[in-house]
Amino acid sequence: MNRDVFGKPLEKKTISIHIFHDERRFEKDWLYHGLVIIPDDFINYVFDRLQICRSISNYYRELHFCEITSEQYSNKIKLAREWINFFLNEFYKLGYFYFFGVFLRNIRHDFFGVKEDRRSQIQYRIYNRFFDISLFSALRFYFKDYDKVIVSNIFSHASDRPEEDPFPQHSIYKITKRNIENISIKTLKIIQINSDHNEEKRFPKESHFVQFADNILGVTAQVFDCSSKKECFIELGNMMLPFIQKITENPYNKNSDYYKKYIVSFFPKTSLSPRQIYLAHGKNMFFYKRELKLQTRNQLKLQF
Repeated sequence: MNRDVFGKPLEKKTISIHIFHDERRFEKDWLYHGLVIIPDDFINYVFDRLQICRSISNYYRELHFCEITSEQYSNKIKLAREWINFFLNEFYKLGYFYFFGVFLRNIRHDFFGVKEDRRSQIQYRIYNRFFDISLFSALRFYFKDYDKVIVSNIFSHASDRPEEDPFPQHSIYKITKRNIENISIKTLKIIQINSDHNEEKRFPKESHFVQFADNILGVTAQVFDCSSKKECFIELGNMMLPFIQKITENPYNKNSDYYKKYIVSFFPKTSLSPRQIYLAHGKNMFFYKRELKLQTRNQLKLQF
């Protein structure tokens, strides 16, 4: 039993969490997984804060980052601004965010299936494998010092093709099989839900968190890729830019408010087969710094 300097037994550190997931792709280069992790004790408070943001912006429908309109004063962009401000200024005190980018040009796609397989099957295997890595890495990084972390539920945006399961390799089983003593996953599967809270019948409350994950994932990716030149996306990306600059410059800065709260990482550094990916997991194949194309665009614009 662990004891303090006076010999008194230390109280066990236990935390129960919900995880909300979304993903996006950028051309043929990048696959991104985003995990918003909220302790069960703060679920209701975070939900209330997201609703306050909706009230301020007067927008109550589903918000997809990629569907934000370009009008400067639209209610959609008002809500996006409110959620980004909440993420930067308050959410780090309550929850966690894990952004994981997979550089697809360093992945040997042919090792994930034979020629006879449908392209979607190979893509889902890749998708699933790196979801595994992002989920396990987040749990280990954020909660390594806890005696027990209990994963109550995992929610993800439902596939546009309901007949195809994007999680065919049973990520939860694979993590459980690792026998990590302090990780306990109570749910048997990743629950896929409609991110539109007006359409989702079973878990409408959780849909709001998936939307939040989508927007934070989307604006983070916008800083790296500058995938849209529309004014609204440039503005939202610039809100996020200083944070991304700091967290990628020194991701392990213990003096930062975001330390062990938010992380942005990429994988792999070099071309890998699936077996090498498995063996490299946990080794020095992650990296944190990339060109911030939004920043580059801003600098070029200033030069003119």
